[in-house]
Amino acid sequence: MTSEPVHVEFDETDPTPVLPYFAELTAAGAGWINLEPGYDSEDAPPPRSLLGQAFSARGPDIPLCTWVPPQARRRGWTEPATVGVHHGAGAKAVEKLRARGVDVPAGWRVMQDHSRRGLVLAVPDDAGATPAAIVEWLIEAGTALCPIQLSGWWRAAIHAAG
Repeated sequence: MTSEPVHVEFDETDPTPVLPYFAELTAAGAGWINLEPGYDSEDAPPPRSLLGQAFSARGPDIPLCTWVPPQARRRGWTEPATVGVHHGAGAKAVEKLRARGVDVPAGWRVMQDHSRRGLVLAVPDDAGATPAAIVEWLIEAGTALCPIQLSGWWRAAIHAAG
């Protein structure tokens, strides 16, 4: 069971307030961080009906970006950290990101690129990705896959296992 998440708001140009939580969750080997962009409610796309949501072949219009720390497994195995972007941009998000100037960083591996379930990448320890670089990439990817203008502030929900 997890406890209530800690919420931290930050400007996209300065993710410093959320960075200490990466070390905390990595040390625990559990939990996750969700990042959601801020936007003007006047710019928000119209909500989809429940039927539309159930049968749609795409994810949400406003992206939800997630980081999960490395996970210890039996026999000494460790699953790498993962990042994900649940988005409504449809299929082939990696190609769409590349076309918008956002490449998958060297060493990161695409695990899933699905129109409804989103984009998931493995971030191995040897890829040398810092928490700041991870947050920066998630913000760039989430912004590039979002159909509306974002405000520049983001909200992190830190879910620690507890």
